[in-house]
Amino acid sequence: MIELGADPHRVLGAHESEDGGVVVRAYRPEAQAVRVQPQGERAAAVEAELKDPSGLWEALLPKATLPLEYELEIEYPDGNTFTVRDPYAFLPTLGELDLHLVASGRHERLYDHIGAHPLELGGVQALLNPGSVGQPRDSDPRAAYLLLDLDARLASFRRVEYDVARTQREIREAGLPELLAARLELGI
Repeated sequence: MIELGADPHRVLGAHESEDGGVVVRAYRPEAQAVRVQPQGERAAAVEAELKDPSGLWEALLPKATLPLEYELEIEYPDGNTFTVRDPYAFLPTLGELDLHLVASGRHERLYDHIGAHPLELGGVQALLNPGSVGQPRDSDPRAAYLLLDLDARLASFRRVEYDVARTQREIREAGLPELLAARLELGI
């Protein structure tokens, strides 16, 4: 099982590769194949390799540079294939100053950065919900996520264990309020 901790952007999305180029990592737990399709007329899709059986996929694009615009083509065992913009292709919407202001209780424009309201990221219409993974507040401490199949009009809620103690430690080390760390083990 992969551990994303308090900062999934540290693992997922596009990152400089130690060997040059760009490595793209995606978490797609039930996929049987994942391909990374860089934007551009001549860019060929790159087959991702399953790095962790829990669903961590990785593709190396040796000639790519950051920032990288790309889509994921995800193939599932039932025969469905979906092409999506990877949510981790976009940079986090909160910067260091925002985090400082939130931690001190003085952020006066937090709604502009988080909350379920429509916005455009990289030419893609998005509806962001910062609580969609992690803290569902239903007394179940496992991370929660939703698989949504728009064609079939099906929504499937899923749960997965994660290292709560590690995430709590990272929250504390980041200087965030203790309440944020404490409530994780209670699922509230």
